Amino acid sequence: MKEVKVGMKFRFRSKYSKDYYDGYVDHIISNMISVDGDFVHFYATNGVSYRSDEVEWIEEIRDQQLKKLGL
Repeated sequence: MKEVKVGMKFRFRSKYSKDYYDGYVDHIISNMISVDGDFVHFYATNGVSYRSDEVEWIEEIRDQQLKKLGL
């Protein structure tokens, strides 16, 4: 499970369109363990709650792009 910290930037894909939205973690609600796997439940600065397994972390996206470029 990825460690989620306040202030981390993430990207979320809308369930209703193909649009992506960026957000920042405002506060952590809880760490959850379920049959689907481990995840962190958190609120973003926009007041919406998310699960860490439903979002893409900007830091990880950047690292993947740098690897593709050989950097």
